[in-house]
Amino acid sequence: MANNHTHMHVSQQQNEGYVKIASLVPQMNSINTYGIVLENHPARRLANGNLVLSMRIADPSGSIIFTIMNAEVQDLFEPGDIIKIKNGFTNVHRGMLNLSCGRQGEFVKSGDFMLIYSETPNMSEFNSEYAAIERARKPSPPPDGEIQSQSSDLRRPQGVRPGMPMHKRPPPSGHQGLPGAPPSKRPDQGGTGLFRGRM
Repeated sequence: MANNHTHMHVSQQQNEGYVKIASLVPQMNSINTYGIVLENHPARRLANGNLVLSMRIADPSGSIIFTIMNAEVQDLFEPGDIIKIKNGFTNVHRGMLNLSCGRQGEFVKSGDFMLIYSETPNMSEFNSEYAAIERARKPSPPPDGEIQSQSSDLRRPQGVRPGMPMHKRPPPSGHQGLPGAPPSKRPDQGGTGLFRGRM
């Protein structure tokens, strides 16, 4: 069954300067394209409260998942809306290609006009080559021995040499070596990272 559809027409002149969805590849920037919204995916909020919208869009060459970071409202676009995207970028998540619009990007709903679009190829289907690229870009964890060495260095009090017996270690600072003095406590160290985007 064919997946080509006609929803309203875009002249060739109006399409000049736009990248076809089927031409998108990982790590592209400054993408100008357009498409019709096929379906909206459930919106989600990041830990910092920013709203992220995700939808599937299509043009005459194919379809892709389009993500808007830090959206102001949830019901921004509806299926059937035709949108133009400026300064978008592509990334790979779990082996699937996505088109995104961040703080430097723009998007606008176009007026009603005819558009021929195709749901296939779906550029956001899992791609083993893209998954390999994604894995290659992630840093590899150091060997277990290196992790243990670093951890022991972090826990070792100042002035204590590796391998020094416990009873020869100097007392924690501030206790002057008094018998029965409680050991000093060290607060846990750690942190969280949040990606923040703004349109």
